[in-house]
Amino acid sequence: MNPQRTQAETSPRSRTDVLLLVAFCGFLFFYGLGAFGLVGADEPRYAQVAREMLERSDWVTPTLQGKAWLEKPVLYYWEAMLSFRVFGVTDQAARLPAAFDAALLVAAVYFFLRRFRPAANLTALLLPPVAPP
Repeated sequence: MNPQRTQAETSPRSRTDVLLLVAFCGFLFFYGLGAFGLVGADEPRYAQVAREMLERSDWVTPTLQGKAWLEKPVLYYWEAMLSFRVFGVTDQAARLPAAFDAALLVAAVYFFLRRFRPAANLTALLLPPVAPP
């Protein structure tokens, strides 16, 4: 084990960066998840597919109104099914997997940059989640 790396991982800057990321992701991705209903055509449809899979206890075949719905990979539906099971079938529970995945992606990029580009600025990591599409 490299003692310099262990020291760098527990430095106050690293802890501060992680706390900032947790606060930033918590506010940006999780605050107000249930403030309004599901919007657009896709969001309610994907939530309905996950709800139907949960009702049937079928973890393999996504269905929409009883017909196979193979338009999207099943990972989101699994996450939504778990969210529905834990928090109930709500709009907030339907959005939770996407918020969790977004926060996980920000954390993965942070740890990747910390490992391979130690001089990278935390600000550079925080800009993409808030940049307009």
